[in-house]
Amino acid sequence: MYMVHVVATCAAHQSLKEPEVLMRALQRADEARGWLEHARIHPSRGGAKVVLFLIGPDSRAARQYGRELFRRAVSNEPALDTWALAECDLLPVA
Repeated sequence: MYMVHVVATCAAHQSLKEPEVLMRALQRADEARGWLEHARIHPSRGGAKVVLFLIGPDSRAARQYGRELFRRAVSNEPALDTWALAECDLLPVA
């Protein structure tokens, strides 16, 4: 399992009032591949920090999928249409 840290920003500088909306969007976006085991969503001022717990063949694939998954989730959810990916990196696992 890989932990992928995503930093998201909102063009309207709004915080994520309902993290469940993003969680459902991530789950829907992952239906075809099924790599998303869990996500932790932490709203912040003007954005959110998300940790995606992903299953994948290797760290590079997990990081790339984290990017794709987030972008697909926000593009397919009207409530998140002003959100964008700012950063996406692997978190070290000890």
